[in-house]
Amino acid sequence: MVVTLLLVLVVVHVVTEFYLAPQFADKKSPLVLALAFQLVVTFAALAISGIPLLITSLATGALMLQYGILTGLLAPLAASLKGLLFKQLIHLACITVLVLLVVGQDAREHAWLVLDNLNGQLLLCWGLAYLLALKPSSTAISLLLKNWTDELSETEDTGRNRPLKEAGTYIGYFERT
Repeated sequence: MVVTLLLVLVVVHVVTEFYLAPQFADKKSPLVLALAFQLVVTFAALAISGIPLLITSLATGALMLQYGILTGLLAPLAASLKGLLFKQLIHLACITVLVLLVVGQDAREHAWLVLDNLNGQLLLCWGLAYLLALKPSSTAISLLLKNWTDELSETEDTGRNRPLKEAGTYIGYFERT
């Protein structure tokens, strides 16, 4: 249960951070919309896992609080590749600690056994790998190439080249899949 819950919450984080938040960027309250999705799915995942309702509510609130705080505080840092990786490591550490706190001792002991036999979690791991291969790696590559793209943007008409830039994004997605 621990490994499954951990993987589900990481998938929810990746979807929220790299897929939904950028989609809501032009909205009035992008962080609120992304947090609302994360809140509903996180609450459902914890409740379905059999975690008591009070603990589910507290854990969901704590996770939303850490997401909001980290996203707000570390937004300037995430403009670089090192900052992005640092921010994501902190998010993953918070999710891991939260999962270990909300499950019982028996579930934690069972998690060690499951880690020895990860075959049952293979589908979720592949799903997470697929999600990471698309948007997060695209963001990382974009940050890595920022110096060169900034230089090109200054010398070319960016309004006219916007479709070309978007085509490059989709070509990158297809290459990684």
